[in-house]
Amino acid sequence: MIIRKLKKNTTEVISRDEYNPSNPVQFVHFSDTAILVAYPSDVLMRSIYDYEIEFPSANRTFHITDINEYISYTQSRGIFSTTKEYCMNTIASCRIDGTLETVLQFPNTLYLRK
Repeated sequence: MIIRKLKKNTTEVISRDEYNPSNPVQFVHFSDTAILVAYPSDVLMRSIYDYEIEFPSANRTFHITDINEYISYTQSRGIFSTTKEYCMNTIASCRIDGTLETVLQFPNTLYLRK
């Protein structure tokens, strides 16, 4: 899998990361779906960029644009802190190859179809 981070609304590549046996990401398979479960933080997508995700063995590239995310804040109590704050950016929708996709079933999960 190759992930290219692009300057928003352009084809200018900011970074390119390749994931393979020497630089792995881990998937769990359920029926016809592979879910990314172990990965470095640079795989996480942010709305300030566009992306290309390439699967060379399948000869397929997906273009991810118009990422719409919302930020939620929570507080919790821990053993050593009574006011620990958390922030989560959750992808609500994006365009995959130009088609608007909403992310409803699982937060931050995009379905890339053949």
